[in-house]
Amino acid sequence: EIIEHDPSIDAWYIQDHDQVPNHELSEFWAVVSQRFDKFVNLCESVEGTLIAMPGRANHGWPANLRRQMMGRNYLEFSSDIAEVPYESAAKFYPTAEEEANAKAKLGDGLNVVWALAGSSCHKFYPGQDVVIARILLENPDCRIFLVGDAACLILEAGWEKEERVVCLSGELGIRDTLALAKVADVVIGCETGVLNAVAFEANRKVVLLSHSSHENLTKHWENTIALAPNGLDC
Repeated sequence: EIIEHDPSIDAWYIQDHDQVPNHELSEFWAVVSQRFDKFVNLCESVEGTLIAMPGRANHGWPANLRRQMMGRNYLEFSSDIAEVPYESAAKFYPTAEEEANAKAKLGDGLNVVWALAGSSCHKFYPGQDVVIARILLENPDCRIFLVGDAACLILEAGWEKEERVVCLSGELGIRDTLALAKVADVVIGCETGVLNAVAFEANRKVVLLSHSSHENLTKHWENTIALAPNGLDC
């Protein structure tokens, strides 16, 4: 859904979960690769290789060794696998209607999109309410859009009556969410798809890192402040 209108992509096909059993993937890739002039396999190029997975040997390596071996930039590493020069070209492409609908939601002052959570339990920030309150105090004319899936409704609790906070969790599809982030002045959140979608846009970003380092994720991002947790070996 996210890449539906990406001009760099001509076609794709989608496999169901476990449609090809794990032990047959190598044979499957060998067959598929014969149909193309160049075949690039990015499976586990990030998760598994640069992000250690519980239960695998590298997950138990000493912290210093993990940083040494896995401290690569995700996109640079993927480019190396594909044998192409690195370029900061990954973007989200909204339709004209999606962009117009996003702009119609904006206020006259500072517009902030806050991505409340990601795909893992550590991808949310428990101090968000304090920060949101401070932003409202410092910028009386701002508007803060809280975005996420239906599970993020619990993270919106308490802001329902504040007119400058727009609670949108569970209401927007992913494309509408990304279109809104693209036209916002500032995007805040953990290392989620929402932040990745605007990585190379001119608007400002604040990324709350968890399992990724600045080198891993935000090294090439435009107008970005990356905040890393202090005192955690991971």
